[in-house]
Amino acid sequence: MLTMRQRVAAYIIALVAFGVLDAAIIFSFGARSYKTTLGDVLAEQPHIWPVLVFYPLFIFGLCHFAVFPALRARNRTVAASNGAIYGLCTYGTYALTCYAAIRNWSLQLALTDICGGTLIGAAVALFAYLGAARIRV
Repeated sequence: MLTMRQRVAAYIIALVAFGVLDAAIIFSFGARSYKTTLGDVLAEQPHIWPVLVFYPLFIFGLCHFAVFPALRARNRTVAASNGAIYGLCTYGTYALTCYAAIRNWSLQLALTDICGGTLIGAAVALFAYLGAARIRV
């Protein structure tokens, strides 16, 4: 049985973990990769509202498709594998659409995004599972 406390905890843990990991990636090498590849196509000041919509939406899906099934199954492998698949599909959709539609978007950037999304999906789902599984039912 999956309690509301576990659901809320998983969501909050995943949201924080995703924010931290995504920020680390963006500020370490992600911004440079995008700037090098896309140049002046990028906005000088990014719009914050899409981030504020995307993060909760992405985490809602990640919890629904990866973390909650793993908590029900009591299986961390379900969290990591479903999280990886979710990350692959979501980041793949974004990266391949950009590669198809944006002139400067490189195959290397698309593949980097897809690999990164796969890894971050698995890591965040596993982290949220491990935290929420500790809550007593």
